[in-house]
Amino acid sequence: MSPCSTRRNTRPADPAEVGAWLDGNSTKGLLTNLSAVTPDKLLFTGGL
Repeated sequence: MSPCSTRRNTRPADPAEVGAWLDGNSTKGLLTNLSAVTPDKLLFTGGL
């Protein structure tokens, strides 16, 4: 996951985007949205 660590320095997490994604996961469940997980979203959750 080296691309994740490099992008962390160039693209700060958007609080609104993070909040919306986490809210969606809390209601649907992580397993349901596992296919939608991207490196960017892994950054928001601290590497999952």
